[in-house]
Amino acid sequence: STFEPSLQIGADSRVTGADFGCDETPCLSARGSSLIRGCPFLDVNNEGAPAVSIWGDATIFEDNIFENWISISGNDNVVARNLSNDPASIEVSGTGNILEGNIGPSIAFENTGNFFGNNRVALPGGFSGTDGNVDWGGNVTY
Repeated sequence: STFEPSLQIGADSRVTGADFGCDETPCLSARGSSLIRGCPFLDVNNEGAPAVSIWGDATIFEDNIFENWISISGNDNVVARNLSNDPASIEVSGTGNILEGNIGPSIAFENTGNFFGNNRVALPGGFSGTDGNVDWGGNVTY
């Protein structure tokens, strides 16, 4: 199925402090070079669609709270200090993605060249992905 997002933003856009609640559709689709900060994506029931879909390069997604999963594709995207609630997960495809200080059930990589540090994931989730991921600062499962 093709899902139309509730909000789609283009390059060089900024979304801060917005409260999202979405049903049967992604809450937000960012198309690159965007900043998404301090937004709760709660009470989300997306029926197979991600809560957040980030397409393109150089997007910053930080200090958000999200339910359901987020999808990050493209290069040089920064995903930092986000909090996710079960069963949410961060799914990363593309190279040069930097993940730091996220807390949540799982982080999955679908390509090489991803960097992550000081993230926490809850069992039975975990980090998964292909060779080429670089870890610094110690990751913790609890």
